[in-house]
Amino acid sequence: MGWRLFQEMNELTIVIPSFNMQSGAIRAVESILQQKVEVDIIIVDDASYPALHLPKEISNLANVKILKHEKNSGAGAARNTGVAAAKTAWISFLDSDDVFLKDTLAKRFQLAKAHEEDNAGRPTIYGSGWIEPKGTNGKLLRRTPLGTSDDTDFASGCWYCPGSCIIGQRDVFLAHPFDERLSRLEDLDFGIRFGASRGRLIVFESAAAFIDRGKNARIDELISCSNIIRAKYKSLKSESPTIWHALSAYLDLEIASALFKEKRLLRFATYFLSSMYHRPRFKLHFSPGWTISKHHPKHTNKT
Repeated sequence: MGWRLFQEMNELTIVIPSFNMQSGAIRAVESILQQKVEVDIIIVDDASYPALHLPKEISNLANVKILKHEKNSGAGAARNTGVAAAKTAWISFLDSDDVFLKDTLAKRFQLAKAHEEDNAGRPTIYGSGWIEPKGTNGKLLRRTPLGTSDDTDFASGCWYCPGSCIIGQRDVFLAHPFDERLSRLEDLDFGIRFGASRGRLIVFESAAAFIDRGKNARIDELISCSNIIRAKYKSLKSESPTIWHALSAYLDLEIASALFKEKRLLRFATYFLSSMYHRPRFKLHFSPGWTISKHHPKHTNKT
């Protein structure tokens, strides 16, 4: 597929939030342009310094647009900006440190549209698997999340990688915009509201993207965002205790994990035990989870 200079009416927009990710954003865009489907691409430069600049051969394309934030507002705000500016009925996202795998988008989009025809108006997002590095020795894993229509599951974690692996109707993301107060856990917050609206996640088995896990969250940032979410959904304590305990267990586990990585073991133990209190269990994670298998590097198109 050649890169085009003249705009046609497309059905799908890919939104890429980017902050100080010049080379990553370019790789992300290139991985979209190599797909066998014509899409619109909106990159939201979240006040990068220096400002994001695309090569001429990309910036001249009619289906590629950069929108700029004057103030750094986070990935959720950037996605909202991209969704609001999109002209298509369908939206997908791609983080600027990830890339789409070769020849995967067209098939996923066709399957999503086919499923939507029989959806009877039920809010649905369409996920997929991904490839990720395992440690620092060059080994790769293929991780495929499990689908669900259970609102408790959506409060139990963010196992389906919405930042780079979901496709959905634009109306879904307009109805459930990302909370712009959250610099972390914005995907979890979206999932809680989406699940409460009878939303469901359908997962296609094919891998969609190569995912770079990036930097660990700052503990103070994670706790602050966790507190916002707890306050936002405090009514669940009495209205839906099962969902409240699942949400609390997940938030405590995320904080415990960050504390463990920094070897702050006393505080780690406090949050870990709190997670176990809210959701007694014999395994660490309790979201629907994934199927996991080894992946050979020669099959991965990481540009």
